[in-house]
Amino acid sequence: MNYIAQNDLKITLKEKSKSHRVYIKNISHIQSSGYLSSVYFINGKTPITVSKLLKEFEVDLSKYEFLRICRNILVNKQNIQTIQNSNTRIITMVGGENLTISCRNYPKINRILRK
Repeated sequence: MNYIAQNDLKITLKEKSKSHRVYIKNISHIQSSGYLSSVYFINGKTPITVSKLLKEFEVDLSKYEFLRICRNILVNKQNIQTIQNSNTRIITMVGGENLTISCRNYPKINRILRK
């Protein structure tokens, strides 16, 4: 699969009364809770919560190497630091946050990251 480089590309995130233009390369991961999705950044900036389904983010960002690691988390492949295969399959992001990969998605994610 050919991916599009993330350099200098921005995405618009619309909060209740604000719109934010952020660089895609600075997004660490996106975590959803129902109809709300929180966008986390590698620099530790406060997450932005938007009213958008994770599935919509997945469709929009899949061409920029974003991977769904479980039911409610989408990660930026460019910002993955390490992957661990222990009893709990864990990805460590550049910002230091640890995220758990689902059992079902682990083989696929591991195969993609080993390339």
